[in-house]
Amino acid sequence: MLQRDGLAERKNRTIDEATRAMLEDMHMPKFYWVDVVRTTVYLNWTSRSGSEVSLRELYFGREPNLAN
Repeated sequence: MLQRDGLAERKNRTIDEATRAMLEDMHMPKFYWVDVVRTTVYLNWTSRSGSEVSLRELYFGREPNLAN
């Protein structure tokens, strides 16, 4: 149980840091926090790095449609 808690904490910290970075980089007010968190999670869910597959692809077994 403790290992899963640590993993969840790291993922939450990563989302938090990415959200803060996007808000600061784009000089956006904090009331956009929820929208930027959703964007961060979506990008992490659908993005690939190198030859790795995305989390969404692993879950559904096919490449995500990134047209939107």
